[in-house]
Amino acid sequence: MEKCWIHGFSDFILLATEKLSTERRRFVKIFKNNRIEMMKE
Repeated sequence: MEKCWIHGFSDFILLATEKLSTERRRFVKIFKNNRIEMMKE
């Protein structure tokens, strides 16, 4: 029972970190684009 819970929890963490990394990548891309726009002005 406990083993199953831990396994499910690790799967959840993997999913969460994967989502976070894609979100962060998108945010970094937006941030870099904004900085380039600001430098142009």
